[in-house]
Amino acid sequence: MRPRLVTLHTVVVCLVATIQHAVSLGAESRGEDYVRHIDVSDAPEMKEISERARQIVNENYPKVLTILRENPSKCPSQIDLIFKKHLEYNGPEVKGPIPSCAFGARISLSAEFLVENPTNINAYERNSTNLPLFLTHELAHVAQQYGRRVPFCWREAMADYVRYKLGYTNGWSCPQCSFHYPHFTSGPWCGGAFLLYLDGVYGSNLVCQLHNSLRSGSYSDKFFKKATGKNLEMLWAEFQNTPAYTPIAADIKAFQDAMGIKPGKPPKDYETRYQRYLKQPGAALTVEAGKIIENLIKKRELPGISKDEHGHFSFSMPQETQTGSWPVTRTFHGQKNGDPSVYHYVLTRASEGAGWKLQRAWQTALDGSLLEEFAIEGK
Repeated sequence: MRPRLVTLHTVVVCLVATIQHAVSLGAESRGEDYVRHIDVSDAPEMKEISERARQIVNENYPKVLTILRENPSKCPSQIDLIFKKHLEYNGPEVKGPIPSCAFGARISLSAEFLVENPTNINAYERNSTNLPLFLTHELAHVAQQYGRRVPFCWREAMADYVRYKLGYTNGWSCPQCSFHYPHFTSGPWCGGAFLLYLDGVYGSNLVCQLHNSLRSGSYSDKFFKKATGKNLEMLWAEFQNTPAYTPIAADIKAFQDAMGIKPGKPPKDYETRYQRYLKQPGAALTVEAGKIIENLIKKRELPGISKDEHGHFSFSMPQETQTGSWPVTRTFHGQKNGDPSVYHYVLTRASEGAGWKLQRAWQTALDGSLLEEFAIEGK
């Protein structure tokens, strides 16, 4: 069974505390307007939100430059905002609907990700309260001005690092590695969390030096060895011992290793590898147990999920191979989008002829501390 993503019906708020970055260069103190033009012709319903967007740009753009220690004269001074009914990206790293994107000094925002009442359940991140998060991420891209050869992972990681530093973690994503992005090469959330860790341990100057290296086009992985005395693999191993590297990320990484998949590089023969994986000892039992979890989610019967929720609940593939003796157990870890806590479920099967039963369900904080032990119906 692949790691799964199952639709729910709520938006969960992320309550992770992040490092606030104190700055005194806000545009509000100078009355400066960084927005040159706003275009809502394709989405006129965004007229009111577009003025809020102007305020966010004027307030946050100088803060972004301060975090990156960027000389304003070397970055665009005027930014265009374009609101579209729908945005889609079909690059090698990302395919499908996206909330926002930046090209040069132009930021495009998707109206369908900024409505209060979502109609398309696939756009689970929709909510106008996410506007500052989307915009701050894109403002970092405007400031980056990286060349095309900069690795995608660092481009996105740096943008999320900036918004984390400004405290924007509510709702859209949290500074952690999880289902969507289990490795720093996978995408922004995990990469941003990794840079936030490096910032905290080795100082913000390290991240600013990385930014300069990326911008100048001189970056290679050797940068980290020169800057810290440790290579990138060693630093990543350190980070994996922090709460930001969640159990679900560890499960997915183990699953990818078992499949022979390199981070950020899904193979073309995925299905063949998956069928080969299913032949490994205990894998079929894991698949059976995973289907039980999935059915409970769909029926709103999994503890920790209320019937009126919506959004997505993702759970991973445990690498448990117990087989040949009964009873057997499988433990799954799951997360709701935007919720930093982790939900844990233990299923047991007493004998070959018996069915799977939910034995235990509980919720932990990002640091592993118990938040709630859920009652199991029938126990």
